[in-house]
Amino acid sequence: MTSSTNDHQTPNLAQRALKVGQRLRDGTVVLSVDLDKDEALFVPAKIFGGDATFNDQDDVVRFANRDALHGHSDWRRITDDEGETLSKNWDKVAPAELQGRAAPWFWLASPVTIESGRVRRGGEAYWYAYYRFGSCLVPVVRSGPARSLDI
Repeated sequence: MTSSTNDHQTPNLAQRALKVGQRLRDGTVVLSVDLDKDEALFVPAKIFGGDATFNDQDDVVRFANRDALHGHSDWRRITDDEGETLSKNWDKVAPAELQGRAAPWFWLASPVTIESGRVRRGGEAYWYAYYRFGSCLVPVVRSGPARSLDI
């Protein structure tokens, strides 16, 4: 009995590109995909890690990492550009209960003045100034590979 060369080859592992809005097994959602850099951005299924004043956003990130939200401890605050991406992709990534008029305001990274910080609302094109000592939702994000093994 002779064996063919195929009997001794390793299985072909194909990599599959993630898609914006794709819900992953760990409970995260794909926010953006850059195949050239092989990098994707992920948000929790409910988008936000909690709420805080502008200056206390890092506390929300600290709690998300301490509690290993969705099994990960590399969450961080969203940048202004990522916040724009979140707003643009809102209908693809936000849960049904946060769609349309229910889309909440959320903090971005940058202050506007000594008294205000930037906020956006899901699905809206522009950022606005909001009083820094008011409480607003804090989106948390993490980065990872843009492709996953499809075995």
